[in-house]
Amino acid sequence: MVTKMMNRIDLIGYLSFDPILKTSKKGESYFVFSLGVPKYGKKGQYNYFYCTAFKKTAEHMVQILKKGDRLMISGSVDINVFEQDGNKQTKFMVLVKSFQFISRKDGDNPEPDIQFLDEMDDF
Repeated sequence: MVTKMMNRIDLIGYLSFDPILKTSKKGESYFVFSLGVPKYGKKGQYNYFYCTAFKKTAEHMVQILKKGDRLMISGSVDINVFEQDGNKQTKFMVLVKSFQFISRKDGDNPEPDIQFLDEMDDF
C-alpha cells in the first residue's frame, strides 16, 4: 500500500491590510498578504499567517478584497530556512491555491459567496 503525502492548509481569517498587486521579474502577478486568524479561546488575539497568491488568484483577490475582509484560503505550506545576521531563520508561507470571500468588515458585501480557484501549473 502506498501512503500519499499531503501538504494542505485551510484558514479563515481577516485580511490585515489593503491588497497591492505586484509583478515578478518573470512578469507574473502575485500578492503577498497577512491573514489574521483569531486564537481559540482568546478574544481579540490573533495568529498571523503570511500568504502569497499568484497569477489570476492574486489579480482577483486584489480586485475585490480590502483590509478587514473575512475570507477563507486554501493552499499549502512552504517553509524556507535561511541565515540572516549569522542566525538561522525559518519562514513559513501559505501558498494560496483558492480563496472564498466571506464578509466585509463594514457590512458592505459586494456579492456573497465569491469563490476563485487558480490553476497553478507548479502547485
